[in-house]
Amino acid sequence: MRAAQTLGWILFGVIAVLLSAFQAPAAPFEPGLTFTLPARPGSSRPAPMVATAVDVTVKGIVARGLTSQTFVNPDSFWVEGVYVFPLPDAAAVDYLLIRVDDRLIKGVIKERDEAARVYAEAKQAGRHASLLDQDRPNLFRLAVANIPPGAEISVEIGWQLRLKPDDGSFSLSLPTVVAPRYIPGGAGLVSMAPAQDARAVPDAARIVPPYRRAKDGKGQPVTFTVSIDTGTQLEGLDSASHAIAVTRQATRYRVVLKEGGVPSDRDSRLRWRPVAAAAVPSMFVEHVGHETFVLGMLTPPAPKKTGSVNRPPREIIFVIDRSGSMDGPSIDQAKAALLFALGRLDPADTFNVIAFDDLPAALFDAPQTADPETVSYARGFVAGLEADGATAMVLALRLVLNGGTDPDRLRQVVFLTDGVVGNEEGLFAFVERNLGDVRLFTIGLGSAPNGWFMRKAAELGRGAYVAIDDLSAVESEMRRLFTRLEQPVLTGVGVAKAGEPAAEIFPPVIPDLYAGEPVVFVARFADPGGTVTVEADDGWLRRLDLAEAKPAAGIGKLWARAKIEALNDSARRGGDPDRIRSAVVDLALRHGLATRHTSFLAVDTEPARPETAPLSTAEVPLNLPAGWSEEKVLGDGPGMAVPTMFTPITGPQTATPFLVHAATALAFAGLALVVLIIARHRVPA
Repeated sequence: MRAAQTLGWILFGVIAVLLSAFQAPAAPFEPGLTFTLPARPGSSRPAPMVATAVDVTVKGIVARGLTSQTFVNPDSFWVEGVYVFPLPDAAAVDYLLIRVDDRLIKGVIKERDEAARVYAEAKQAGRHASLLDQDRPNLFRLAVANIPPGAEISVEIGWQLRLKPDDGSFSLSLPTVVAPRYIPGGAGLVSMAPAQDARAVPDAARIVPPYRRAKDGKGQPVTFTVSIDTGTQLEGLDSASHAIAVTRQATRYRVVLKEGGVPSDRDSRLRWRPVAAAAVPSMFVEHVGHETFVLGMLTPPAPKKTGSVNRPPREIIFVIDRSGSMDGPSIDQAKAALLFALGRLDPADTFNVIAFDDLPAALFDAPQTADPETVSYARGFVAGLEADGATAMVLALRLVLNGGTDPDRLRQVVFLTDGVVGNEEGLFAFVERNLGDVRLFTIGLGSAPNGWFMRKAAELGRGAYVAIDDLSAVESEMRRLFTRLEQPVLTGVGVAKAGEPAAEIFPPVIPDLYAGEPVVFVARFADPGGTVTVEADDGWLRRLDLAEAKPAAGIGKLWARAKIEALNDSARRGGDPDRIRSAVVDLALRHGLATRHTSFLAVDTEPARPETAPLSTAEVPLNLPAGWSEEKVLGDGPGMAVPTMFTPITGPQTATPFLVHAATALAFAGLALVVLIIARHRVPA
């Protein structure tokens, strides 16, 4: 009897241990808008807050922006605030300034490692300091050290951007929030995949900040002021993302948000069309020392309408993202866009539909003829799609960029996604290695798509990128995209200047142009005079006289930004990484630009924090993009959490390893069996 009782207690312990192995994972952050004090386990303080004001001036095709961020420390402790935030992906970031009361501390550009070292020393010494790092062309990390208790520090970041018209219209997209990004492979948040692997994300821990829960409310209020002067009146000045108020004086327009400050949870998108497009100068010039920098834009004439377009039949593969980040309005937009696209197929075309999350799933084993019955079947498949799971994009790309070719068909891939991945470089390299004869078109969806990834993937794929703001914009944007897919393109475009064969012109190879797209280039010349020639394979030719270029500041920085992007592209194609890094650093230091190898640093000369006062560090929690599902992206944990859907799960995730629990349970089970055998031998016959 006693042996049975002992056995019962041991078995109870075994069950308890096994059950404990399946406990819910511990939350990586404490609940609420707080951060943990490093020297006091179990204690927490209010998190720092940030308010942002963006002021942009547009002249012709150049936008100059100033993003001002005010850090507020609501606590009685000295704080270092860390904030992950976006900027326009093609912007040249060239200015940093700290404002502390009436003190102004201007930033300088330094190599990234040196800037980090000097910043750490200043932080330790108690001096006001700020460090601006670029982790992606559209993703930045700002650290502000020694914010006094109950005080605020303002940081100003300057940038400029070249605008590219589309069918005569201009648009300006100002991102406000970094969406949670999928990190493939590896353990935890850091991918352990080799560098050449498309899954590699060596800086994963830096690009996944904490996020607010719905119970915490929205944070990071932002205001916008955009001034536009193209030298002519505008029509159709509107915003698809926010309610705006517009005032006008002659040809100058001032745009502000009608509601004032709004939460940082969606891109701000503004579009306008000059009434007299020809009045917009086609060339801008800046003279710096003995160098002449030119920004040129020229729109070819529209293709002549000669009845039906004689084009080869197409093979179109539609790839639709149905991962958890797409849940809500994004998947609705994607489905509506794809249904529209299916309706535009020609019976001579072949097509397939691939939906992906953790794994891709093809509707057909091979592309099928676009007859009414097959298209109807595909429409039913698309209508039933639901969003959940991870954004394993490389698996879908492997399925569509499989090297197969059909010489009688024009092969096109239309990729519908929000693009929120952290392994962009690996995906770019995969596209370049496996593109073959395919043209890749990307459609950005949702309130905060990864614009840099979408634009660059389309550029490398010799296609085009279209962003869809909401359901009401689906038809118009898809119609524009299909116009490009269906109309002839201008190929073999070249830009040159007589007498300067060594002139540096970017992009070095002008991509194929689709209907409504202009030729845009930026160049550096030694001779400030002369003529620039733009020509194409079909005999189209234009000459631009540099004497007619309009003076503009900042063109040299835009040229340097374009050259740095071209250098980074060459690294992906096997260029010498040390040589490329050296060239990027040299350009960035000469032109004062933030890059992945250079950072802006601003440091005060005198200490502000007393030696005896402790300093706590905290990341500012971000909002989820508008329309995103908190449950599918952040999971069930409380408070400020790292997105659980982006952490690879290989077994039960617990505070104590599952294998340790299992081994303990088996040991108890073995002990119970031994006790039972001994007890039976002691029972008298």
